[in-house]
Amino acid sequence: MTAPSDGRVDTRPPKPKPVVTEVTFKDFQRLMIKRKRNVDDLVDIFRGRLEDTRDFFERVMTCRYHGDDRGDVVIPYRSVIEFYFKETQYLKDSEEEETRLAQKRKRGPVSEEQRQTLIRNLEKANAARSAMVEK
Repeated sequence: MTAPSDGRVDTRPPKPKPVVTEVTFKDFQRLMIKRKRNVDDLVDIFRGRLEDTRDFFERVMTCRYHGDDRGDVVIPYRSVIEFYFKETQYLKDSEEEETRLAQKRKRGPVSEEQRQTLIRNLEKANAARSAMVEK
């Protein structure tokens, strides 16, 4: 804490540093493609919060405006930036969950006895399937 020039002690907590959050059209487009969201979805989500919602999201998703590349343009709307970070977190969480479930399903090495049992069961299943097809 800094001391003012008149000898008093400043007891206020320090101000938090502003978080610089810049999301470009290209960043937003990539995330929305991964999340399988299209312009219509975004228009529905942001209805009433932005002016010319459809026009804005069409520019964002194509990264073009009047034929010019606009991929490096920063999105100026706080609500869209917050949505971007929520979607990013959701994507990260779902990928972690998929990885966790994949690790849970992952099996270790199969013994020769288990392998032979699996082969016999597969042969039985194939025979039953071919008998069903012949009927």
